[in-house]
Amino acid sequence: MWIPSLLAITLALISVSVVALPDALTRQCSAINLLTTTAEELSYTLAAGDVSSVGVIRLYLDHIKKYDVHLNAMIQLAPKSSVLDIAASLDYERKMGKIRGPLHGIPVIVKDSIATDPALGMETTAGTYALSGSRVSGDHPAVARLRKAGAIILGKANMSVWSYFRANFGSIPSGWSPRGGQTISAYSLSADACGSSTGSAVSVSAGFSPLALAAETDGSIICPGNRAALYAIKPTVGLTEAGGGLLSIGGAVPVARSMDSVGVMAKGVWDLVAAMDVMVDDYDAGRKSWGYWDAVEMGRKDLWSGLRIGIGSRKVYFDPEIVGSNIVEACDDAVQRLRSMGAVLVEVDMPGLEVVLTSLLVRLLLPTHSLLTDAGTEFKEDLEQYLSTLTGTSLHNLSDVVEYNNVHSATEMPENHCCQENFLEALTTSPDSEEYRAAKENARTNSQELGIDYALNLFNVSAILVPADGPSSAMTALAGYPIATAPLGYLQDEERPFGVAFFTTAGKEDVLLRILAAWEKTFHARRTPDISRLELVDVNLEL
Repeated sequence: MWIPSLLAITLALISVSVVALPDALTRQCSAINLLTTTAEELSYTLAAGDVSSVGVIRLYLDHIKKYDVHLNAMIQLAPKSSVLDIAASLDYERKMGKIRGPLHGIPVIVKDSIATDPALGMETTAGTYALSGSRVSGDHPAVARLRKAGAIILGKANMSVWSYFRANFGSIPSGWSPRGGQTISAYSLSADACGSSTGSAVSVSAGFSPLALAAETDGSIICPGNRAALYAIKPTVGLTEAGGGLLSIGGAVPVARSMDSVGVMAKGVWDLVAAMDVMVDDYDAGRKSWGYWDAVEMGRKDLWSGLRIGIGSRKVYFDPEIVGSNIVEACDDAVQRLRSMGAVLVEVDMPGLEVVLTSLLVRLLLPTHSLLTDAGTEFKEDLEQYLSTLTGTSLHNLSDVVEYNNVHSATEMPENHCCQENFLEALTTSPDSEEYRAAKENARTNSQELGIDYALNLFNVSAILVPADGPSSAMTALAGYPIATAPLGYLQDEERPFGVAFFTTAGKEDVLLRILAAWEKTFHARRTPDISRLELVDVNLEL
């Protein structure tokens, strides 16, 4: 005969009691402003006992129900009963004195290309119906570590279908997917929210969660994070993967294993550190610290003292025709402010930059998205390996996906959301080709030895500053190096935020986090969107 455990009975009673007292929970959380609240603030509030995780989750779910009908930032939410049970369990642990860490009971949203265990009640589809119904083998390593640290996976974020890789750049709007529809910026109903991690960025800026996981090959974290006034980081390729290697097969729907990385978006730097500290590869092996917390403490305390930062090529990164004169002017003003506060900023040179921006061998990762040999070759191989880890799908390779899109073109490739020329071109590539090997060597040499590392070493700087708009992520995409963005200003004509980006060499996320912490103290509060302008309607979402 089955006899329920004492813990199971206790959690069941807790669950019943919190469901029976929604008014009390609402009162507990009434002071929380979801548009401004950070994970740091929630963590302290939960620790003080002022609110419960159940109450916090209810608050976020109500907020999502009210506003996501307009924004389409979410592609799927975790089943309400399940996520509340998880929150109740974590509340019970807290009551018993077991605190897993600073993210205990904190909600997190995950991009739809990043695997979440099917037991959580959500799919992993990269926005396409082609993968709907398939089952991943488990969580992405970063998701598993966050859950182990007490984070609550609230839902999956919408994204540019197939990570904006299916068709040439501009053929499909940023943030559109067949499953999720068109994601809209929380700041402007007309501004391009950028992609491919569009929903992750919009969800955080709109107050759907304090944190979101995102993935980037080239610009998919930095660009939407920049346009949502967020702090965001793409870590060194492999850092948040199992064993510190390249993208773990089965962990996320891939583009290119040598360039893909899972990172995080947030409203504050503390939030980034809390997530990164548990996401990195040997967290489970018992490493106590990556130095991230020390770096943030130093940034908040010492600000810019002792920092030498490079300024990227003005011809490339600060071109007003590409970036916009208002953004260039604001970035120049920011540079002068940093100098006045003790930072040393010097203009740097990267001989490989022009090659990266013009060479047909690496042109893939620039805004033209012309598919050539490098990532296209890896995509075909990596996708086949990824599909082999799934159950519940008849797709086995890229050819199957291309055929699926042709058969279901009405939903997958509707008018103004066409086509799949990148996929077709990828079918012709081979990892054994001389062209691929040459492209790989060309990319690495010019982005690393003649690029980022060249500038850091020759000019003795810790990181390089550029406007986040424009080709800010091209060099780090090819190098596999980390890059982060921070908010700076707001374009009145386009009604959207803009910011700066910092990048450095492999494994130096602590440097970027120190800089972001100093930036946050220097430039203070980010501007929040006015979502009250959205028409409020009563909708019946599956919450």
